[in-house]
Amino acid sequence: MVFSFLTILIGTTPAMQAAVNSRLGHYTKTPFLASAISFCLGSLFLLIALYLTGDHIGFDLSVFQSRPWWLWTAGITGAFSLTVNVLVFPKLGSIQTALLPIVDQIIMGLTIDQFGLFNAPVSQIKLIKVVGVLFVIAGMLLTVLFGSKISVLKFPLNPNMLGSS
Repeated sequence: MVFSFLTILIGTTPAMQAAVNSRLGHYTKTPFLASAISFCLGSLFLLIALYLTGDHIGFDLSVFQSRPWWLWTAGITGAFSLTVNVLVFPKLGSIQTALLPIVDQIIMGLTIDQFGLFNAPVSQIKLIKVVGVLFVIAGMLLTVLFGSKISVLKFPLNPNMLGSS
């Protein structure tokens, strides 16, 4: 149950991260520097976490020779997605910047599970999964294509709600 809660909780971070990094990109005048600063701070956080948990920072260099090549793409894909978020957030806004990658993550997750890519356990696509993905795609299309045109509820924005004055 704790792991499920943590997994749900991390769902808040991409939208927040996109907004914060976009603002950082505005101040630094380049998305690449904003992403570099973000990754440096993230690395510092992880080094502190490693220290506090007593985990080792080093690893055997033979890992580079004995593991699949694609294992080393994780940092590149993370930097790519963070930098793209910094670039698109000012143009698309928060909901689209958060929603579009989530839909793609679900589709890619199905693909990885179906074929066991990256040594993941195989989990065959079933009709219920396809129906679920179609609902997610329909929701994404409604939100992206019609979200700004249909207004059911309007809430006045109170700047004090966010702690700013």
